[in-house]
Amino acid sequence: MSDRFVIFSLSRCGSSTLMRSLKCHPDIRGKLEPFNNAVPNSDTDYLKRVHDPASLDATLEDIWKTYNGIKHVWHSDGWPFAENSDFNKLLLLKRGQRILFLNRRNDLRRVVSDEIAEQSRIWVILNDADRKRLLETDFKPLDAAKIKSLLDLDLRAIAQHRQSLIDSRLDFMELWYEDLYNPLLTREQRKDEFNRILAFLGRSAIMDDETMTRVNELFESDSLKQSSEAIYRMIPGIDEVEQICGSDKTGWLFKGDAIGV
Repeated sequence: MSDRFVIFSLSRCGSSTLMRSLKCHPDIRGKLEPFNNAVPNSDTDYLKRVHDPASLDATLEDIWKTYNGIKHVWHSDGWPFAENSDFNKLLLLKRGQRILFLNRRNDLRRVVSDEIAEQSRIWVILNDADRKRLLETDFKPLDAAKIKSLLDLDLRAIAQHRQSLIDSRLDFMELWYEDLYNPLLTREQRKDEFNRILAFLGRSAIMDDETMTRVNELFESDSLKQSSEAIYRMIPGIDEVEQICGSDKTGWLFKGDAIGV
């Protein structure tokens, strides 16, 4: 089995922090979203090189020359391959790679957090200025019908991708945002979970305290979290959105735990 792996995730599931933490391992060279034009790709625009399955294969092989792990964020509408929506599935089902299939049980919070990022134009909190801009954003009401449609599309797409992985008998591990970012986890429990992921990827366990301290700091950093109940409350009419879109299947904004993104 190759040492290649892909974090395959919808947006707002904590995939960036997961990749940054995995890169603390000395044998992991990870690339964040090579097909997302909004993420700096050094001097290489990988997305423009993909036109058909053959060019996707060739581009991936070029990426693997430098990296052995990539984080790929996808949308149920086919993004980032807007004109070739099947390419997400093709990337997912490539042979010779392990898949970390990252999802979020509370999909309503995920979708609303995505809308918050779109309105604020802030996808990652990098500094105090980003936090200030987010808090000063004049949020517009959300279209509950649109949110409900997105939830339906996402849940169907996740189920289809999961079934495709099972049918193809590919090596994958399903991960959940709520488990990775559970604030009740002790550092020893997080160490065990992190090393379980590394074992699936065929990497040695991390045992030294210095590296695990860096990993824990990434997972525990509130400064990286973009959304919270307080941010949701800044959206006009948000209670109506929860009333229309919330359920035990899709999740709730203000019920249960208050884990943000």
